[in-house]
Amino acid sequence: MLDRFAPRFFGLMAVLLAGGVAMPANAREQPQAERGNTVLVRPARRWVLGAAAVARVPVLVGMGREVMQPAGFGFAFQLRFHAIALGALRLGFEAHFGHNQFMQRHLFVHVPEVGAVQSVSRRAALAHTDLSLGPSLQIPIRRVFLELGGSVGLAISNFVRPVSAMRDENITAYDPVIRGALQLGIPIQNNHGMVVGFAVQQIYSKTTIVADPTAPPGTTPDNAPFDLLIEPYAGYQAWF
Repeated sequence: MLDRFAPRFFGLMAVLLAGGVAMPANAREQPQAERGNTVLVRPARRWVLGAAAVARVPVLVGMGREVMQPAGFGFAFQLRFHAIALGALRLGFEAHFGHNQFMQRHLFVHVPEVGAVQSVSRRAALAHTDLSLGPSLQIPIRRVFLELGGSVGLAISNFVRPVSAMRDENITAYDPVIRGALQLGIPIQNNHGMVVGFAVQQIYSKTTIVADPTAPPGTTPDNAPFDLLIEPYAGYQAWF
């Protein structure tokens, strides 16, 4: 009986041993996700969804800088979905929901009916809220993503400035906006990381004002405050 089962036993052990040795070799051939960043694995991931919350540092470069100091602050939420594989590239769409704010102080002399002359500090504010949607291209480069995109949408703009110690000028407009951006997505751990980028935003507005707030009534408007701006930005991003 031993002579009958010994060859079968040793044959089975040889098969199991060979399988145990082969499994690690096969596992090594499979794409591995470094630091758990599975979105970087190709071609296992054909689509990638990215969501980011960023801080913006907008700068006015158009006619708006003639009525407002150029540097501001802002924030945005970005959503990108890339699902069409073009070789090593991914094509999809992007959506932006953001806000930019610019502020400036003005000093006026106020002469009350009774009392001493007063120096009054007033604040001017220029704000843009933008919502846009458009195509996006994602290029995986080793451990990072290079992303290029363009979008069109709506800009809700508001400009408030004091024209005297007691009176303000307030203008609101709803205009089309076109936006282009180049950014670098950096997965760090388990598909979480950061994003840094640069965007250009052009607002097509027909709203015009007089650049000099002290100009006499009836002066012809000579400035379009809702115009071109650039946006360096950085923030947190997650990929799914």
